[in-house]
Amino acid sequence: MASQNVLPLKVTLAADSTIPASVMLGSASIDGKSTGATTLYTVPTGKTAIVTKVILRMTAASNVTGVADVSVGKTTAEWEDIVAETTLTNFDAAGETWHFNIASLNASVAAAGTVKIDVDTAATTTGAEDTYTFTAMVFGFLV
Repeated sequence: MASQNVLPLKVTLAADSTIPASVMLGSASIDGKSTGATTLYTVPTGKTAIVTKVILRMTAASNVTGVADVSVGKTTAEWEDIVAETTLTNFDAAGETWHFNIASLNASVAAAGTVKIDVDTAATTTGAEDTYTFTAMVFGFLV
């Protein structure tokens, strides 16, 4: 199982505030053999989302010869302002998970904003019928 180590997010709140529990905000199934951005979550009107982590879970992988590069973001500048482009080294078997713990000044997403995962470089497999599919889940809370 691969992982990325980052520092915890520092949050400053008013004295009478509490930090809500982190929950799964959204998810999507991703074909890692195709490049492009996929929406994981759209923030409701009047709210701000604080993204705390992103987890990938491999659902199907066969005859993988090259893993994907992905990023996660809230702006169209390559969707990498929450998680920078990362090569998913050794993420190539069903059931494996990859965790991104978020420590970014860009982890807050304004109302009506979207959180997207972008497959920057597609995975490669031996044949066209082979698979590289994972579920991407974004976690956080709304304020």
